[in-house]
Amino acid sequence: MINLIAMSKILKNAVRKYKIENFAFLIIELFPEIVNKENNKDLIDREDFYLKTFLPNYNILTEAGSCFGYKHTEIDRLKFKANYSLEDRLRIAKLNKDKNILLSNETIEIIKQKALKREKFKFSEESLLNMKKISKSIVLYNLNYTVFGKYNSITEAAYSIGCSVKTIRRVLATKKKILKRNWIVEYIKK
Repeated sequence: MINLIAMSKILKNAVRKYKIENFAFLIIELFPEIVNKENNKDLIDREDFYLKTFLPNYNILTEAGSCFGYKHTEIDRLKFKANYSLEDRLRIAKLNKDKNILLSNETIEIIKQKALKREKFKFSEESLLNMKKISKSIVLYNLNYTVFGKYNSITEAAYSIGCSVKTIRRVLATKKKILKRNWIVEYIKK
């Protein structure tokens, strides 16, 4: 049974309108490690890869981002509490507490090994064209306006210079467009 609590509001409404039988909820890939600050970037890259590959209708964002480590305000926490009964909150807390013991170490190891052995997914020409249409190319300039690098996507640039996709997006939204006091970042006009 699908848990509607974990779904976004848009997806919940669509499931209610079109009925659950008309949807397929699939696990495409299992991330082989426990997510932490060090490997969170890898997880976001995988999510971004699938967003660009499948172009899902119910995703609001076209590129993956992360709110890893984000702390909700007290007002938000009170709103969340008001939305769930004590029974629901206790059930969710128990699920979160027990999630590490749901899979044995043996099972986790098998999942890791399979993930490490899997073959790279090969895209059709059409899929590659779709991904290129959605991605916005950017260029990084040194502060003296010499080109530091041109990138096919924000994700690629972020990986290259070791910063987050969110940071680059924020900089692109500003007037000065100065990134980490080292570069100027701009979209490449097509």
